[in-house]
This record gives sequence, C-alpha cells and structure tokens, in this order.
Amino acid sequence: MPPFDRFLALSLAIAAAGGVVGALLLLALPDRFFVLPVPALIGFATLLFGFAPNIASWSAHRRAGAAPSVAGGLSMLAGASVYGGFFGAGLGVILTAVLSIVEPNDIREVKALKNLLAACVSLAAIATFIFQGVVAWRATGCMLLGALAGGYAGGRLIRVLPGRFVRWFVILVGAAMTMIYAERYWL
Repeated sequence: MPPFDRFLALSLAIAAAGGVVGALLLLALPDRFFVLPVPALIGFATLLFGFAPNIASWSAHRRAGAAPSVAGGLSMLAGASVYGGFFGAGLGVILTAVLSIVEPNDIREVKALKNLLAACVSLAAIATFIFQGVVAWRATGCMLLGALAGGYAGGRLIRVLPGRFVRWFVILVGAAMTMIYAERYWL
C-alpha cells in the first residue's frame, strides 16, 4: 500500500474507533455534561480553522521543510472523532481545522476527506446507538432527509465556489454556531 493509502486507512480506523468511544461516553455521562463544553469546542475549532494557514506556515517554518507530523495529525483526528461520536455538531469545522493544518494547500481535498471521515465517525456512532437501542426512528428519518439534501447541495457547491469563499463561510458558520450554543447552554 502506498503511504497515503495507509494514512487514509489508519485515519478511517481512528475515526470509527473515536465515533464508538464518543457514543459510549455520551450514553454513560449525565445529560448536563453533554451540552456544557459544546460552545467552547466549536469556538476553538473555528479559531483553529481560521488560523490554520498561519499555524501551518509557522509549523512548516519550525520543521524546516520536513513533512507535517502524521502522528500529531492522527492524534488530533482521534480527539475530533471522540467529540464527533459524543456530540456531532461542529464536527465538520473541527475536522476541517485538523485537516487544514496537516494539508493546508488544497481546501477542496480537505473538504472531501473531512466528509469521508465525518461519515465514518457518524456511522460508527449510529451503529453504537442502534446496538444500544436508543434511536428515536421517526426523528432520525427527518434528520436523515435533511442531511442527505444538505450533503448533496454542499458537494455540488464545493465544486463551483472559490476556496476563499468556502473558507470564510466555514468561519462565519462556526462563529454563529458558537454564539448560538453559548446563548442556549451558558446564558
């Protein structure tokens, strides 16, 4: 297997394992622990994504031309995957931030890999919830229809919109989500 294929396979395995761990953590903790950290996590992810080019540049300068740390990227992916299995909201922003640091040059490649990893995290968490018997099927059906429509529309838009526009849109949505969740859960 070429190195990228091994990296992808390892990334998918980490994403699936993190999704299961996050889902099990969600089921084990009291409800108040579910919402408390969410605004801070989304805000941090948005800042991380916003400053990813600066961080990547600083990191590349510090590495003196060496490749980005695969281990560091996979560690951040593991944390993001556990978060995704636990809560899910903002997972795309978090994964985009992590992937933008590891591969800062192509936002479209980052978004495609983000979608694949987010799907892996979500499927692992969903399988865990089904296995545990805690799925509300009617609400799940409605959300699935919305997710499919949004995923299809987003996939079409990413092909035609300039990368700079997409980047700013992600930052604005992340900032809005941070404020909405902070108002809802902290105030």
